[in-house]
Amino acid sequence: MWQEGNNLALSVAGGVKPGSVIEIEQRLYQQLILGKQRIDSGGDELEPELAAVAFKLEVEREATLERLARQQQAKALYQRVSVQLNYTLAAELGNHLASIEEVTRLSGITDKQILLLELLQHPRLDLARLRPVVAEQSWLVRDLSSLVNSPSFRARRPQNLDVQLTDLKLVLSYIGVEHLRVLIPYYTCRHWLPTGHASLLWTVRKLWRFSQVQGIAARTLARLHDLDAPMLYAVSLMQQLGISVLLSMSAKLFEQLRGSWLREASRDRDKALYDAIALCDFPAALVYSLVKQHALSL
Repeated sequence: MWQEGNNLALSVAGGVKPGSVIEIEQRLYQQLILGKQRIDSGGDELEPELAAVAFKLEVEREATLERLARQQQAKALYQRVSVQLNYTLAAELGNHLASIEEVTRLSGITDKQILLLELLQHPRLDLARLRPVVAEQSWLVRDLSSLVNSPSFRARRPQNLDVQLTDLKLVLSYIGVEHLRVLIPYYTCRHWLPTGHASLLWTVRKLWRFSQVQGIAARTLARLHDLDAPMLYAVSLMQQLGISVLLSMSAKLFEQLRGSWLREASRDRDKALYDAIALCDFPAALVYSLVKQHALSL
């Protein structure tokens, strides 16, 4: 049966075609179906009203492909720049972490602030000795004064003293020693948190909330076991200091590095490179790996 059908096909086709002819036919069909060349109309154009639509669609398709190609190039450039920026930042952070003096400088923590926290742990805290150290911390004077002059605190004061207090000696006296042993570590640890970095806003807020909850829990347990509650509260708040320092260092170095690259791209008038650098986000994964390695020792 197969032989009969095959002979019939050969008879209808007019005999067996040479292989070269078949190859030419296949190439012709390939050009007809897959070829991209357009041909001009010769007066016998089929469906002339459809030609304009086809031409428009083809132009739109070429424009879309060109736009996608530019997007792919921009994405590839962004990925290369992001990897290089992260690599450079990691090297910079490694160099800084190798020096405790450099870490201290970048963290913004001063000897006076450490001295202040040490004075608070003295069993006989002397306000006269504490006051000049507090006075050197303008941000702390502002925070304590704002607290004393807040509506909730002013409600506790005698009616004849319902005025704004600006004298630091009066501010410290009204707060009292025991409250200062809690409030000063609170404001100090909050001051050490990274500020002014939009990329760290939510991270810092979560870290600070966690620190507060941890501090409150430590103080509650200390009271339960008749231990020094203010001291353990301060120590608990400072337990997150290593993370805070690493976040602050990383954010400062990242913004300095990215800013330098942006200025260089701007000078070179390279808009594509400028946009790629501007898109680079804070490398949270890199910083997290550093936190696991260094936060506790810091």
